[in-house]
Amino acid sequence: MNKLNYETTSLVSTLLGKTVMWAILFVIGFLTTLYGAFVLRELWQWFAVPAGFDMITKRTSIGIFLIVGLLKATISGGSSSDDGDQPTYARSIVILLGYMVFFTLSWISAAIWHFWLL
Repeated sequence: MNKLNYETTSLVSTLLGKTVMWAILFVIGFLTTLYGAFVLRELWQWFAVPAGFDMITKRTSIGIFLIVGLLKATISGGSSSDDGDQPTYARSIVILLGYMVFFTLSWISAAIWHFWLL
């Protein structure tokens, strides 16, 4: 039986660590969305309902929260100290891929909220 070498175990632990980190970030994002929608609903109830507007539902408050978050999102394209040797087009591709990942995660999050609240 072959023993695992240091490189293999290091790669597995790195991948596992990144997977766990993404899962933690997803859970934190999910809870943040829920909390933000709750706060939006409370503020709406305090200020908009007395002005004559109808009360919004939980689904609507989550949708508004996600849409506003999507519209105000920016991904910083600032260069770090190790970007000096990377070509400009490569940085641009990374930024565009970052946008695609962000929009995809936003869409998935919105779909989860939409179907969970049906």
